[in-house]
Amino acid sequence: MVGIKRLFKKKSNELEDKQKANTLSINKNLNSARTIIDRLIQTTNEVRDARALRSRLTGLISDVQRTGFGRKGASLDDFYAGEELLVKCTDNLINSLEQSGDSLDAATIKGLMDVVEDAINNRVSVTEELKDLFFEEIKEKQLLTAKQEVPDTVSSELTLYLNVLHTKYASSEPDVLHTGDYFPFLKWEYRTGNKSISAQLSDGLIGIPLMLEARWQDNSASIAAMVQKEAEGVRRNGFKCLCLVCDVWDDKNRSFAERFNHPKLTLYLYELNGELVFNSGNPTASHYEFWFNNEQVRETLKECAIGIIESQEYFTPQDIAGALGMNVDGAGRLLVELENEGVVVDVSFKSDKVRKYTKAKGED
Repeated sequence: MVGIKRLFKKKSNELEDKQKANTLSINKNLNSARTIIDRLIQTTNEVRDARALRSRLTGLISDVQRTGFGRKGASLDDFYAGEELLVKCTDNLINSLEQSGDSLDAATIKGLMDVVEDAINNRVSVTEELKDLFFEEIKEKQLLTAKQEVPDTVSSELTLYLNVLHTKYASSEPDVLHTGDYFPFLKWEYRTGNKSISAQLSDGLIGIPLMLEARWQDNSASIAAMVQKEAEGVRRNGFKCLCLVCDVWDDKNRSFAERFNHPKLTLYLYELNGELVFNSGNPTASHYEFWFNNEQVRETLKECAIGIIESQEYFTPQDIAGALGMNVDGAGRLLVELENEGVVVDVSFKSDKVRKYTKAKGED
């Protein structure tokens, strides 16, 4: 216990150090933004707007120097998310100004400043309560690490399974979410650990609509409380697929996985003999099954769509949505993408409320 306390004393400053480092980065971006606007005041015809933006930037620079912020009593996830958001939204502000040249899109810059201001006002203060949460997180991770030693007899099989997932995540990515949404602009990222692999789809800022994780889990106790806690920790507007790996799962844990339902998480138990246990009656769990089984090849969304296109002379987003289990907005985005690639042609009239498409000539 003395070792953990010593570690806590050393680590407890990490939250404050992280916030101070972020403040330096944020301040640099805001000051650079003000320099660009100073230049634009000399060249733009919208001098009044430029001066108003400069004045607001000065206020934001002052605000970000505050040692106490608006939110207290928040969670560690809130802290990490708030810091990430603030850094990235100031990055977006400076990038937009750098790309503007000698022109000024005052409305766009004002909107970006609104996001920065909201992020500053909702920044989480590093309190003693937050440090205590950090301490508990350190203890939990140390205890979990101690319990999750992989027996030598199954270590090689675990490595082979994680390699299967690594190969899969490197060559393909989820296209349609379980909600039926299709967002082609989302960024797919994955990373491997010693006894785990994780991946996510994100919008590059803070939204993470889908997270995948497979990791080794000891089978010495019930997983119910741990899984429930993990489900409740999934962020708002996010969803997680969790696969726990063991050589053999006992009947109690298998039964729990086969009946588990939660709006923010699907659970899979993988046995190193190749069996994947989950609630097969849950459409969401079935939707993401591929990302944890041993299969390597699947038909992509575009391949499925082209198969439908080949069989119909005309089709609408509603037709594609119904055939592929998508929502109409997602199907519309898919058809616009296929139109840009020269696969389909929009043959609808401007007055049509529903877009109508046909296969492009030359597509066989």
